[in-house]
Amino acid sequence: MPFGIYEIQAHIPYLINVKLMKAGIVEALDIAALCRATHTSLMIGAMVESRLAVAMSAHLAARLGGSRSSTLTLPCP
Repeated sequence: MPFGIYEIQAHIPYLINVKLMKAGIVEALDIAALCRATHTSLMIGAMVESRLAVAMSAHLAARLGGSRSSTLTLPCP
């Protein structure tokens, strides 16, 4: 069970930060669904990753909608 799912089910957190490259796409979608079900705020984040990875995180955030914020950092050229 990835970090975050137990906390969401227990209604402990105020906000969950999902890092797509750590959680993976399927788990990120599962966590987002649990956030919606428990009315927990969702944040899409990224570490310093490739432009392609950050673009995927941005697309996921746009697709899911309802996320409070995002931290998508691009690498320096």
